[in-house]
Amino acid sequence: MSSIRKVTLVGGTGRLGPHLLQALLDEPNFELTVINRKNSSLNIASHPRLNIVTVGDDYPDDEVVEAFAGQDAVVLSLSFAAQQRQKALAEASIKAGVKFFIANHWGGADTKEVKEFFPIAVWKDQMVDELKALEQAGARTGWKWSAIAPGLFFDFCLSTPFFGIDPKQKKCRLIGSGDIKFSASNFAFIGQALIKLLQNPEEASDRVVFVASFETSLNEILEAQKKVVGQEGWEVSYVDVDEVIATSSKAFQEKGDFMALGRLALCSVVKPRAGSDFRECSILENKKFGLQEKESVEAAVARVLRESIL
Repeated sequence: MSSIRKVTLVGGTGRLGPHLLQALLDEPNFELTVINRKNSSLNIASHPRLNIVTVGDDYPDDEVVEAFAGQDAVVLSLSFAAQQRQKALAEASIKAGVKFFIANHWGGADTKEVKEFFPIAVWKDQMVDELKALEQAGARTGWKWSAIAPGLFFDFCLSTPFFGIDPKQKKCRLIGSGDIKFSASNFAFIGQALIKLLQNPEEASDRVVFVASFETSLNEILEAQKKVVGQEGWEVSYVDVDEVIATSSKAFQEKGDFMALGRLALCSVVKPRAGSDFRECSILENKKFGLQEKESVEAAVARVLRESIL
């Protein structure tokens, strides 16, 4: 595969999109196009290497193929609601002659144990199957796909009640023992991982690449927060992970409760034998792609708490 220069990002907003956009703009060798839907609010400052193309809200095939034409790579950062458009976008990239397609994965290992209770893991597994099914059609034009699995979005999760820790009130309700290690990544690190894959597409082709800023646990995150807000006066409790899975699965299935889906996401990394520690499972590829997180868990916790909580 020839070197990648022209990159299109589908989804420059949301949680992850702005960070991928910034990483791409910070890399001077890339010419960047952002695909924006007509009714999407995209607030991006002008940049000499940035082109914005607007398409219909449902990503009409003819408009997308035209927008993808002449691009070396396409990167997806879609919202949960737009996830079902991924296969059509992949097919459009093949029609347009794109060489490298980075899918909308951005998740975890999606092991058999996790797929038994976490619907998103099932959907991501199906997504990979769809991409594999397109490999033969893409082979005629040299099309390859890849996906990045960075584990939990660490700094985002810290800025929300996701981990079950409230540093202002000094209260926490941790799922499981609190000792299970899981992989997680800061947004800036995920942006750097994207750059590395675009610079080394042959190393990442036709598979999911597992990277992470670090491995941590709920108890380690709690201790790091205590160092920021103070050790005294905390109310700490623990709840059985299988109990949370049972109640949250019922709430999501019967009521479509997305808060329950979030609890299942946390259970997917703190349940024993879930395969959420990439290093322990020998699937971590930081070294292969020259990635290293310079910020420790403790430093990341302190930064996020000072920026968004305290």
